[in-house]
Amino acid sequence: MPPKPAAGVVVLMPREKVREDIEPLVTMYRNLGSDSAAAVVNRSISDLGMELAGIADRMILHDLAQVTQPLARVQGLAESLGFVTLAVVSADLRLCLNRGDPTAIAAVWARLCRVAEKALAG
Repeated sequence: MPPKPAAGVVVLMPREKVREDIEPLVTMYRNLGSDSAAAVVNRSISDLGMELAGIADRMILHDLAQVTQPLARVQGLAESLGFVTLAVVSADLRLCLNRGDPTAIAAVWARLCRVAEKALAG
C-alpha cells in the first residue's frame, strides 16, 4: 500500500491508453507471408527495444542532443508495428527536445516510458 500523501498534496496516477492499429501488421503478413513477416516483426520489436534502451541511457546522462535521431527511428518502428500511441509520443518528445523545454521533456519522457512499457508488454 502506498504511503498517504501529506495534506494538500495531490497524487497523480497516470493511466495511459495505448492505441494500436493492426493494419500495418496485416499488410506485412499479406505481402511477406507468415514466416517472413514474423521474422520482420520480431526483428523490429528487438530493434525498438534496443533503441529505447539507448535513449534511456542518453536521457540518464542528459545527452539530449543524441536523442532526436533515435527517437525518429523509434517513431518509424512504432508506426510499422502499429503502435500508434508510441509513435505519437516519440514525435512529441522530439518536439519538446527541439523547443528545449526541460519540464516538457521530463513529462513527455515519463509518458514515453509508460507507453513503451505497455506497448511492448502487450
